[in-house]
Parts: sequence; C-alpha cells; structure tokens
Amino acid sequence: CEDYGLYGEEDADYGLRIQLQGLQNAYMEDEQVGLHLPAGRAAHIDGDTLKATDGIEEKTHAEYRAFKDESRRKNVEDIAKRNRQDYQTGVKPLYCSSAFVEESRKDPVCQNRPDESTRQKNQTDEKPKKVSPESTPYPSRERGRTVSVIASDSICGRIRLLQPLLAGERIWTKGAIVSDANIILGHITPPAGNGQVWVIQRTCLLDAADLANVQYQGTRLIHDCDDLLWNIPADNPNLRFLPPGKIEKMLRLMDQADCVTVSTEPIQADLKRRGINSIVLPNSLVRQDWEEFRPKRRVGSRPRIGWAGQANVHKGDTAILETIIEVLKDEVEWVFLGDAPRTASSPGVISEVYSMVDLAQYPKKMARLNLDLALAPLVPNEFNEAKSDIRILQYGILGYPVIGTDIFPHQEAPIFRLPHEPQAWIKAIRERIHDLDALEREGETLRQWVLAHRLIEHVLPKYEQAWLGREAIPCTQAPPSRVQVPPAPTYAPRNQVKLSFDCSIIIPVWNKVELTSQCLTHVAEVTEGCSYEVIVVDNASTDATQAFLSTLSGDVQVITNPENYGFAKACNQGAAAAKGRFLVFLNNDTIPKPGWLRALVNEVECHQDVAIVGSKLLYPNDTIQHAGVVFSKNCLTPYHIFRGAPGELQAVNVRREFQVVTAACMLIRREEFDAVGHFDEIYQNGFEDVDLCLKVGKRGKKVIYQPESVLYHLEHQTPGRKNPETERHNGMVLMERWASSIVVDEDFHAISAGYANRYHFRDGMLQPTLEALQSDMDTRSWKRVQQVQELLLRQRQDATQGLKGQDDRELRALLSEYREWPEDGEVLRWAAKLCQSLQLLDGERGFWKRTLSIGEDRAAREQLAKLALNVNDLSEATDHIQALLQFDPGNGAGHWLQGILLMQSQQCAEAARSFRRALQC
Repeated sequence: CEDYGLYGEEDADYGLRIQLQGLQNAYMEDEQVGLHLPAGRAAHIDGDTLKATDGIEEKTHAEYRAFKDESRRKNVEDIAKRNRQDYQTGVKPLYCSSAFVEESRKDPVCQNRPDESTRQKNQTDEKPKKVSPESTPYPSRERGRTVSVIASDSICGRIRLLQPLLAGERIWTKGAIVSDANIILGHITPPAGNGQVWVIQRTCLLDAADLANVQYQGTRLIHDCDDLLWNIPADNPNLRFLPPGKIEKMLRLMDQADCVTVSTEPIQADLKRRGINSIVLPNSLVRQDWEEFRPKRRVGSRPRIGWAGQANVHKGDTAILETIIEVLKDEVEWVFLGDAPRTASSPGVISEVYSMVDLAQYPKKMARLNLDLALAPLVPNEFNEAKSDIRILQYGILGYPVIGTDIFPHQEAPIFRLPHEPQAWIKAIRERIHDLDALEREGETLRQWVLAHRLIEHVLPKYEQAWLGREAIPCTQAPPSRVQVPPAPTYAPRNQVKLSFDCSIIIPVWNKVELTSQCLTHVAEVTEGCSYEVIVVDNASTDATQAFLSTLSGDVQVITNPENYGFAKACNQGAAAAKGRFLVFLNNDTIPKPGWLRALVNEVECHQDVAIVGSKLLYPNDTIQHAGVVFSKNCLTPYHIFRGAPGELQAVNVRREFQVVTAACMLIRREEFDAVGHFDEIYQNGFEDVDLCLKVGKRGKKVIYQPESVLYHLEHQTPGRKNPETERHNGMVLMERWASSIVVDEDFHAISAGYANRYHFRDGMLQPTLEALQSDMDTRSWKRVQQVQELLLRQRQDATQGLKGQDDRELRALLSEYREWPEDGEVLRWAAKLCQSLQLLDGERGFWKRTLSIGEDRAAREQLAKLALNVNDLSEATDHIQALLQFDPGNGAGHWLQGILLMQSQQCAEAARSFRRALQC
C-alpha cells in the first residue's frame, strides 16, 4: 500500500486486507485503535471523525495534530476508499506475490535473515506432537472428564453443544462455556490437559497451532459441523461470511481433530469423500424446554397454516409459498415467525407475522402460533439434502401436523411429503384443511414419534462415544417411519419428481398481448421433436392479455400475479410450477424458427457438463441480436458480441462456450436452477441472466451458445426493461457481487473469429467495434491479447472445479512482451492494470508508457509517477507530476504526489503546502 501520502492509512489498509483474507487483527488490550496499527505511541482514532487522541500530543502540538487529522481524512476519503474497493473486487491483491518476495530477497537489508533450511529446521524442532485418539489414556466409565464447549454460532452452538453438555453432567464434568472470540481476546481460557475435552464448532477462529498445543497437553479435540457449509446456495446471505479461506481452514481443523461430529448422514458421506471420518449426532430436543406448552387448535376463523425460520436465510425455500398464498388467500389464515413471503401482505390475505425471538423463548413463541398445519418447504439441492430435521422436531413436539418437501431430511418423521411444486402443495393443503380431525391425529402421531425417538436422552450415548472416545454405546435410534399417515397423491419418490415433459417453456409477460399471441402461435407451429408444456406468468397486465390467456387450453398453465413482480420473480414462479426436465425461459417478443427447441435439448443431452444453453437471436432484418455475451475491458460491462453482424457470418454460426448467454431464450437444467437458488430477485429487469450464468459457472458447469437454435427477437418491445435508475442499481449489484470473479473475454472471442475489438466514441459513449484483422503483424500482436484472456479463463475454470492452478509463467511471459502488443489504448490500459495486480512492475511501467505514447492519459501519468517515486527516480517522477498538473491544475492526486516528491527531496515546508492544496482539491 505504497500509494498513501504523508500520515496516510497504511496501517489501516494493512488491517483491512487482513480482515478481507478471513483473519483477525489482535492488539494489546489497552490499544483499542480499530484497524490502525500505530508505529509509535498508541492513539485512539475515532471511527466517525478520524480524529486521533493520545492525551498528550493534541495539547502540546495542537496545530501539528490537526494537520495529521486532516491528512488522515483525505486519505480515507480518496485513496483508502479506492483501495478498499480494489481489494474487494480483486483489482489489487490482498498480499504480495512470490515474485515480489523473491525480488525483496536481493535487497541488502534482507540479507541477514535466516535461510529457508534454518527456518524449516526450527519449525520441525518446535512442532508439537499430536496425540492420536488411540494413544490417549481415557478413564473408565466413572465420571472423570471435563468437557468445555467453544461455540462460534450461538443458535446452533446451543442446540448441538450446550444442551448435550448440560444434559450429560452425570457422565462428565461441565467445563468452560465460551465463544472462540473470548478466548482469542484472552477473557477466558478453558482448562487443558489430560482428562480435558474441547468441543469446537464450524469455522472456529482459534489457530491450528494453538489447538495442536492443547492436544499435545493431552486435551481431546472434537470438531462439530451441522451444515454442508462448503456448498451453500448462492442466494443464501450466509455465503458472504464463508469465503474459501475460512472453509479451507475449517476442513484443516477437522482433519486435525481427534473426532469430528456432524448432524446428518449426507455431511458424513461428503466428508468421507474428503478423507475425514465422522460420527453422526442427530439434532434433538430437550423435553423440559417444550413439555409445558400445548398449542390450541381451530382458534381462527379459517384454518391456520404457518412457517417458522430465520429471516432472510430461506428466501429460496419459501419462494414456493408466494404462489400458494395467492391461490389460497380466501381459504386459510397465514402465520409466520421470523420471515414472511412478499405475498403475505397482499390484499385479501389474512396473515400474522412475528419477529424471531431468542432461543430460550422460542418454544413458547412457537406454541402460541396455534397452527392447524405447519409447512416445511426446502428447495431440493445438495445443501438442503444435508440439512437436519430440527424444524420438523420443533413442529412435531407441539403436535403440529406437517407438509414438507420430499427431501432427505424429511424421510424419517411421519409427515406428509410432496414434490417441490406449488400445485401439488395447493392440492394437499386443500385436502387436509377439509378434515381438521384427521389433521389433529397426524399431529399427535408426529408428536409421539418425536417423544419416542428424538429427545436428548435418546442421542446422549452417542455424544458420550464421540466426546469421551469410548466404545459405541447402544442408544435408541429413530427408525424409518412406519407410522400410518393419510395416503399421498401420486408422485415419484424423493428427488425424483414425476416429470411429464422434456421442457417447460416459461414466458413472463406484461401487456403487449399481440406479442404474446404471436410468440405462442409460432411455438405451437414450429416446435417438434420433444415434449413440452407452456407456462405463462402474467405480471398484472392492463391490456387484453388476461382475456387472451383465458382462451388457452392444452398443456398451458397460466399464473396471474396481482401486481408486476418483475422478470426474475415471474420466471421463478414459472419454474416452481414446471414439470419439465429442462426449463426454457423465453421472452414474449421472440418468434422461434423450426428446430429451435430440439437443438437446445440435444446440447444438454449430449454434453453432461453443460448446464445452460443460449440461442442465436436475430433482428427482423436477419442481423445478429445475440450470439453470446462478453465482458468489456472498460468497466467489465457485459454486452452482446457480434451484435448487428450478418446472420450468416461464420463467427456467429459456431458453437462456443461463454461465461454468459441471454435469458431471452435460455435452457437450463432443472436441478442446476434449483442448486444455484434461481434468478436473484434483487435485480430489477436487468442482469438477472448474467448473475444466473455466473452462479452456474462458479459451480464448474458450462454455458454454451448453440447457433442451431434460432429465433427472431424484437428487442425492447416489452415495456419496462430500460430505466436509467434501475440500470444503475442492477450494475452496482452485479459489480459488488461478481467484479472479482469476472474475466474480460471480449478479445478472446473476437480475435478467434478474426476481428480486433477497438473502442470508439459513438453517441457520446465509448463503444466497441469489431474490425477485421488485416496484416500478419496486426494478427500476431492481437493474438497475445487473446492468449492472455484464454489463460485467465482457464484459471477461472480450474478454480471452480477445485483443481490446482496452472503455473502462471506463460501469462507473465506474455505480459512481459509489452512492446509486441497492439497499439490500442484500451488494451494497453487493461494490460497495465493486470500487471499491477500481478505485481509485474516492468510490464506495468512498459504498458503505461506505451499508453502515453498514444496520447495524454491521467491514469498513466499517476501510476508512472508512483512507480518512479517507489524506486527514488525523482527526475522521472517530476516529469510526470508536472505534466499531470499542467494538464489539470486542480488534480488533487497530482498535488499529493508532488508533496511526496518534495518530502523525498527534503523540502518539507513546500511539501506541506502541496498536501494542503491536495486536500482543497
């Protein structure tokens, strides 16, 4: 972080990078300075005003302190803010590269460090020996061990660790109950040594070396994990708290532990594939917490149906309820605890929504919901397949009958299981609410099952086996349910939903009835070679759309929304109601040509690694509207490459792999759509398809453009798709989420087709134009750009598949040949920034100088000045700073750089004036 000026925020910048890497900053207890790591006397820096106080300097050197505070604020508003964004988006690395470290070894100052062999020897000598579980001298069955619980999650920690700890006090002695953060801060340290057990949880913050040390002292280390945390769906907000570094550390701690415990068999199986053995400790309830509560029945004017869960975590799971609520709004009362679907507040819907309560108050609050029927929807995906049935137990012990998704966690309990389809749920709910006596009997059956098999006393022997390391002790296992429940409607077994069609064609509409009619007519006329259904989702059209849709028959479903929910929501509604093996999203302003659908299906049937397929879309004049989506060097903007090219051009008639294709006509595997959490409804009619494709790509699956599927697209005929405000919103969301993952690929695809991608100003905007490569020299220079982007795409693909990254020597070699790159400003600027991220200083300097040779460039001047200052080349730095200020006298960065230059020239008074001018700019 050498770009900071005098009294900068280098310490805060370093602390920020430490946090972004998933690590923690720790300080002496009396130095509470936030991210700041003071080099001298410790000062408290106010987080809002950024004013520093140490009790002395602000009194004895008030003017000097005021200047430092002002400088600090300027740094935070300018350089620190920009660096934070660059670190989060991947523009700047969080730590220095190995090449930088090797270069630093040549510095004479570093020559007196111990060599690598000495360090390795010292580490080998000092490494504590790990005590294996077989060699640990466990006591006999007499109570003698002390168990300490170190929880990183308060809710799951109480259910999984604290409740068993308290329930088993006749077996072990209760030790410390503490969070990992409190141990790190030194507030409390659990007892360690022979006869001690530490139970840690999930992504424990404790260092592996510290844990190895307590194991060396004889402490038995248990690691508990209750979710498939390394496979969280993209729509789950908890994903942002679990970067790859945290997951890798968690898996290493599991491997280090003496015993690993998990909540379900799927987690156990997944860990076994990773070489980690574990014991299943199923979740259970404490009888005393629940036995005094007995809910009332039939207290509402209508049957009361409810759901409970954490707010904002189950958006994908509860999406199915939105359709169900709308259909049943006149028939039931809805009750929600923790969160509620959007349609719960629609006109005509009777609903009660309660905030989530503390775990201690949860049983009482659940009982007061007084439900006649509880719902347990879970989207079928790998993460949910590995979840526990804790919610079923909580419903069941209160006697609430349950309808749930037919998924692994719901297989043991006597509940009514269904495919994850709105129509099946609507039918089942209607059948049950017409016989409330039978519902009560179902609820009592479930209650008796929970009391017989899933209380803490039933699983405590397994905790004794895992925590104390004793031989397996017989315990009451909950067998697969043989309880008689009312017969279910006909559907396939778990995870094998009865699919009636090859494809479900989902068409969201809002007005423009003539386009919808035209699209459906052509679909019916030209679609053959595979079976399909059509699902039209009407977003509250105000023209004749509803009347037209009411005339449709056959394999057509119509979903009518009370208001315009937008593109993403409408598509998700259609997908929830679909019965096809593949989901096809289609705009109503398209006209398909013969063979369009069969070509899409052939692609996924012939290539198992392909998850999404996009079509070739033509304007009415037979020029290209869509032949794949690429990302620009200019701000990473996604756009349709080859737009406007002739439809018969060879480049657009070749099957290609892209990062993104448009959802104007897109096929996606049904299971993949569920796995990534569907379209994200945070987008407002834009970039939903980009986000979906990137989520699929992150899972290592392919996105393909298939030119044999052809449709006409009357683009922008559907109103509401273009709005400057929503476009800004969508762009910000996309960049915040994906900037660090996106690979610039526009040149890779253009050059492979024989074109250079050059930028020109048109209509006041910098826009790309494809120009045919003419000479061999021109082709060779642009080929270097293609090769670099191809290598970056390959690295991204390897990362998504968990493969070891390829050696980047080829990439570095190509970037070192900066003299051979094309004479194109956008290309050279992009290459310079890429070199900066890889810390290739010679390459960065070379590309910036070539950029200046084309024309004056502020960014090039600033970076070249910084590079010159870094190597104490004051003459070159002076040239760039003078040119920068001559071109723009009000350039704050220029004055700041001039201040640094003057400081290096020992002209402190002049430097102070430059810094003041910078602060005024």
